[in-house]
Amino acid sequence: MKPNKIIIIAILLLIYLGISLFKVQYIRKLPRYQEESCFYWTESAFHYRYAKLASEGKKIPVTDKIVQYPEEVKTYENFTVFMEPVTGYLYRIIEPFLQISFHQFLIYFMAFFSGLSIFAVYLISSEIWKSRWAALIAALFYAVTPAAYGRIIVGTYLRESFALPFIFFSLYFFLQSRKQERWIIINAAAGLCLFVALAGWHFTQFYYTFFIFTLFFLYLFHRETAALSRNLLILTFFALLAGLIVPALRTKGFLLSLPMVTRSEERRVGKECRSRWSPDH
Repeated sequence: MKPNKIIIIAILLLIYLGISLFKVQYIRKLPRYQEESCFYWTESAFHYRYAKLASEGKKIPVTDKIVQYPEEVKTYENFTVFMEPVTGYLYRIIEPFLQISFHQFLIYFMAFFSGLSIFAVYLISSEIWKSRWAALIAALFYAVTPAAYGRIIVGTYLRESFALPFIFFSLYFFLQSRKQERWIIINAAAGLCLFVALAGWHFTQFYYTFFIFTLFFLYLFHRETAALSRNLLILTFFALLAGLIVPALRTKGFLLSLPMVTRSEERRVGKECRSRWSPDH
């Protein structure tokens, strides 16, 4: 491994550890830090309730009257409940080794897990600019930007903090799969990350919409679209799988949403436009 590469990896790890520990220390200074019963509020408290049930080995209710009384609400059909059981079951596994309360575990988990986006930003930037140092600067700017950590340090447990690393890594793997020999495996990793993000955060659908429309314009103005088509086919398969498996996506009609129905027309329209605008016509 080249010395410059080792230095960059070391700096990147320091950025990750530094910003993650900063989040934890900031939260630890909050007056309510020790009070599990009132640490989380509003949306975070709603998520925390389901995660707490999972951490205690209890089932998350399929219909929940506490959330909406007396009508009840169908939990899995109305909410993207994925982060909660993951963190709850993870706590059950490592609780004997940590000896901390569940809400304190979530503080550390969200601080460090959300920081994984720093590595994804570095990799994406390196892929775009072909410069490790430029990518390192981009990762640093992302890490210290208040928008990247501001909602976490106030003591929240939000699905976006869980889903964003998967969104970023999905984009990176998709970019990588264009030129790699093992493009199927790499693009499957992109699809798997997208699947988790869609299952864990409903706003991932907005990202996917813009992602698809960006590719649509590439189809219009870029001639070499064979690799793009094959990779998008695999990514679409995982999005389709999420639309079939995740109850909330089925209820919301994700399979009939704009990014899903647009995909089927992209290649045909792109070919027609490139043929029409070619010098031979």
